[in-house]
Amino acid sequence: MSFYDNNSHLFSKGALSEYLNQRFMNIKREVNFITEQWLHSATNAELLGHIHQQIHVAHIELLEDQATVEREETQVDVSHDSDWIRFGNPGPRYVDGFKNRISIPFRGDYNLWDLRPKPSQHTFPRGNISLKTGKRDEGTLTMVYEFPADESAEKIKEIHEWNIKGIRFYLNSQHRQIESAQASLDQKIVDALTFRKDNLKRHDSLLADTFGISIKSKDILQEPSEQVPNMIQNKNQNTNHTHQYDVFISYASENEDFARSLSDALQQRGKRVWFDKNMAVGDSVRRSIDNGLANSRFGVPIISQAYLKKEWTKKELDALFSKENRGQKVILPVWYDIDEELIRRHSPMLADRKAILSNKGLEKVAIDLINAMK
Repeated sequence: MSFYDNNSHLFSKGALSEYLNQRFMNIKREVNFITEQWLHSATNAELLGHIHQQIHVAHIELLEDQATVEREETQVDVSHDSDWIRFGNPGPRYVDGFKNRISIPFRGDYNLWDLRPKPSQHTFPRGNISLKTGKRDEGTLTMVYEFPADESAEKIKEIHEWNIKGIRFYLNSQHRQIESAQASLDQKIVDALTFRKDNLKRHDSLLADTFGISIKSKDILQEPSEQVPNMIQNKNQNTNHTHQYDVFISYASENEDFARSLSDALQQRGKRVWFDKNMAVGDSVRRSIDNGLANSRFGVPIISQAYLKKEWTKKELDALFSKENRGQKVILPVWYDIDEELIRRHSPMLADRKAILSNKGLEKVAIDLINAMK
């Protein structure tokens, strides 16, 4: 029976403890992303909830009651099976058989499928992981079994139960380790918030003592991120900060046709779009792009292999990330004929961002972007 050739090792590419430490190291960064106005106007509970949402690691929940199985007839190579080995005939040797795919949905952080918890076992279970389209925390575990038509049901069941038992063990170990690590998460966030507030207070006091004048408060508040609690958003509704554009489209020249079509689709739906091909003759390219970046509410980078190779697009992306340092959700990425692994090699932060896939079709991409801007 063929099982090991059709399934990859799970929980074998890294240590869960290192992943958790890396996530928790981002607490200070997330605290610093919050604008000073939000920091003072919101309660600790509201700020804590916002940051907790960014840092929290959701353990994997395997939905075994929703498991499905697909069967197909196939030819199975049995030359590696001791029951079929013939002296002087190394194979391959094919016989009639079946291929079964057992699929189980899951919820949670998909990165955890690669990570080894404490405690672990000497062997790793196997399976194949796929994400649900447009989702970062939903997907499917699939286990593939190939076996000759006359294989005994007991042997098939034995191998599957051994494998699924191992998966349950690792998921339970991960769950316990994550819960233990996150038990002190709230206190770490509160400490980081207190540290920043104290630093700001000390600096204001230092300036007041040095110059003998009070610090002028900022009246203009930035637009809130979707993750910021409603109470904070309501306090910021009286802002007089406006944007000339709704969307800045950043793209590589190789993807101009798609970018232009997307710009047209968004404009047809009432969005104000900065698109460099709409510049008037004689406009300064650099100044026009700077103006577009500064005065757009959202940035839509069309991430492709060409995009990741160009210095100019990297600078535009860096500028969009810098806007998010003020606490806003700015970047709404579109993945254009590219996979997550390649993006992660260039930018892990970008790979972890929920993205819209170009293969869903232009109209669906435009609608999803508009919904994300609400």
